[in-house]
Amino acid sequence: MSGEWLRMRAGLSPTPPEQFDDWLDVFFEPNATAGFDLDLGMYREPGLPNAYDLFTRVHLTDLLNSGYDGRNRERLESFLATGLRRSLIMQLSDGSMASGYRSTGQTWVLAAQIALFTGSRVAGIGTESDRDAAATAAWRAYSSLEMWQRPDGPFSPVQNALDPRLRVGYETYTADGHYSSLALAFLASAITLGFADTDRPTAAQLDDRASAARAEGVPSHRGVIHRGRISAAVQAQADGVYDATGVVDITFGSGRLLQFVSSVRHLGGGGWLNPGLAFRGTAGMDDVLAVASCRHELVSPLATTEHGGLSFDTTLTLPEDALSGVLEEGQAYRCEVAATDDGIAVTESTPARNGYRTLLVPYPRDFGTGEQTTVEFLDDGVRFRSGAETVEFHVEGALEHRADLPYGYENRRALCGLVRLDLRGTGDALRWWVTGSRGSVSTSPRSPDTPGATAAASTIAVATRNAVTEPAPESSVPSTVAPIA
Repeated sequence: MSGEWLRMRAGLSPTPPEQFDDWLDVFFEPNATAGFDLDLGMYREPGLPNAYDLFTRVHLTDLLNSGYDGRNRERLESFLATGLRRSLIMQLSDGSMASGYRSTGQTWVLAAQIALFTGSRVAGIGTESDRDAAATAAWRAYSSLEMWQRPDGPFSPVQNALDPRLRVGYETYTADGHYSSLALAFLASAITLGFADTDRPTAAQLDDRASAARAEGVPSHRGVIHRGRISAAVQAQADGVYDATGVVDITFGSGRLLQFVSSVRHLGGGGWLNPGLAFRGTAGMDDVLAVASCRHELVSPLATTEHGGLSFDTTLTLPEDALSGVLEEGQAYRCEVAATDDGIAVTESTPARNGYRTLLVPYPRDFGTGEQTTVEFLDDGVRFRSGAETVEFHVEGALEHRADLPYGYENRRALCGLVRLDLRGTGDALRWWVTGSRGSVSTSPRSPDTPGATAAASTIAVATRNAVTEPAPESSVPSTVAPIA
């Protein structure tokens, strides 16, 4: 784009510079499927991928830095300033962009952030405060990008270091030959604009982030909350193609590996899963229906709460193969999410509908770094450990049974497992919270001992096959938490 503008301006193209502005006009015209959303600062295309919004604005920022001075410059600067603020707040604390349709978890998205944030500073986009935040955000993205050099040399096109033959996190069109080099090309562009000349913040400085929340309505229905090193991304009406509705991303700070980012799916098919509420038909370790896998129709839009969290209300449309009698078609559902100093707290409810509740926790098991996540059941939840990092999920209420299905799932970041925590009794609400340790982190992936291929495992519907299970002893229930009857 910028190269064509330079050729036009220099008289080296048969197309006059005025034609370039005619091309830009098209992006500002109202269009249901593509173009600029001036309120969001987002480039729209089918599916509303956060990645391709970023991609487009990188090139437009490069256009300004190449000296574009046509009649669209002023409104382009205004759009890019709004977009810069969106990208800053949609960046998670690990440096990645919040999940949103295709190309989530590609390393080129990390490098494109570095190019966008650096280019925005050079072009003078936004306020001085925006540009200062952009300088820090560029390094936050770089702290993740540098983790994905594979142990045997090649740079990974995705945010994991698994054997490329597994294609974990790959799009159908992703290939190492061009998507790895695309990431490095964006990084090179940022370096030519002076990225490497800025001081690298410490991990503590990258994690020292002001509390903030953003709730987007039509058309994305996506939101994020931040509190220091904690970030969470929520989708109130996910597409179902790449993401499930609910808490899609949870991150615990810069340079860490054990992040819970992107929805998880079983290799045999079925709906996408996030950490969250499921219902089973009877007491005991029965089959479950995950609320995240249902189609959600918004009743009240995603909104920020009084205390800086996010909430939304929907009605549920059940999958065709849904368990009979577990939930009713059109069931009301509410989700509330808040950030804490060390994680997040979530309340999910199905008003006027009591049922046997389960907390499903899909988790990243194998990143290809040589260390696999271990699982340790707690009195009221589960602890995941990878190296010096730990993440704990806790649930309010007495547990009846706990199970770990370590194989057969994957997401953008890893080969995954699934933990289920079955509560005793029935209820119409599930309250759970997540905490992440502040342990030291290595930013250099280690070589895996074996290629990391997975074995077939059961789906959620056959939850006892290949699962590591154990009953929750009566004594495990904290005395301060009574069973919900």
